Amino acid sequence: MAVNLWFRKVPYIRLSSPIVNTIIGLGCLLCHASCLIMTFNAYMGSQLGLCWSQLLCLITGYSCAFGGILAKTWRVHRIFTNKMRLTTIKDWHLCMVIAAILLMDAGLLLALGLLDSPALAVKRLSEQDMISDGAVVLHKLVVCQSSSEVLWKGLIIGMKAVFLLFGIFFAWETRTIHVEALNDSKVIGICVYNTTVMGLIGVVLEFALPIGSVDLRLVLLTCCINICSATTVLLVFGRKVGGQGVRWG
Repeated sequence: MAVNLWFRKVPYIRLSSPIVNTIIGLGCLLCHASCLIMTFNAYMGSQLGLCWSQLLCLITGYSCAFGGILAKTWRVHRIFTNKMRLTTIKDWHLCMVIAAILLMDAGLLLALGLLDSPALAVKRLSEQDMISDGAVVLHKLVVCQSSSEVLWKGLIIGMKAVFLLFGIFFAWETRTIHVEALNDSKVIGICVYNTTVMGLIGVVLEFALPIGSVDLRLVLLTCCINICSATTVLLVFGRKVGGQGVRWG
């Protein structure tokens, strides 16, 4: 991101929308941060503040990262499928797309906070231990939960899935377009497919893994998030840091 901003006037980087790339990078950093918060929340005791922080970082990070990717694929699709007239799409148009996605997230989170705010709940696990004097130790887990948690998760995942479908459509429609002025159109398409695969795996794990499997859930979910975010950063920024059009020293 630092290279992207410092060399933003270099033609190769300037043509790939450095402002939007920076938003994508910030989104990936927020997704990584959500994994750290998830770890603290799992092992340091659940707290409402950590629950909200994790949710905000993950949702906002995903919207910034994938919103930027979606906006860039939309621009390529718009330019090369508009046969009637020459289309000029500026960076601020792309930022407006990202802002619209973030506003929808804000509305959904506001509704969650006002209508069904999460609260701490104690879950008794089926696992139990016997100690030497014959006493039974019951295991409990403190979690953040709302009364209609499945509904809210479904709404959040459903909204992200709609954006993902648009991204897949635009990426497929522009798969054969390779123009130097839009030098990262191909890697952006790869990011869309990568996000789709890792997102599907993460959703399945979220609903399939038992709540008592704290270690397994944490490892698998954070791996999905981190792999998706790190891959996106490498694809979007890798060739730019590698020196394409950038003179070091």
